[in-house]
Amino acid sequence: MNKKIMAALGLSVLLASGCASTEGMQYAETNNGFAQWDRDRNGMIANDEFRAGFTQNASFNEWDTDRNGMLSDQEFGVASAEWGIGADSFGVWDANRDGMLDNNEFGIGAFSTWDHDRDGFLNDDEFGVGMGWFD
Repeated sequence: MNKKIMAALGLSVLLASGCASTEGMQYAETNNGFAQWDRDRNGMIANDEFRAGFTQNASFNEWDTDRNGMLSDQEFGVASAEWGIGADSFGVWDANRDGMLDNNEFGIGAFSTWDHDRDGFLNDDEFGVGMGWFD
């Protein structure tokens, strides 16, 4: 009985200190920026976290060469060539069919491209593959 109490107490101390947490291990094992984008620390990047991270990393603005807040088909062509995605994605991402991608359409399109399993979240592997766009 004493051994069970001591074991439970020891486990409680480990959990409280974070030593037995899988959450911290996840971020320690990867060095791809996942932890900075996963703001709620649940091990997954939701669409809103993705969009905040994407905006923070200024990817959209990098390709918006005329600084009008929209990506033209030509500007998107540069990004898609750099990222290795088909230029035909422009038509899919352009939700309102105005011939331009605004920041919202760009974020949704990029997120859906990175979310390979279509669960509405990015796991560490999907994020790592997506971050390869910036190499």
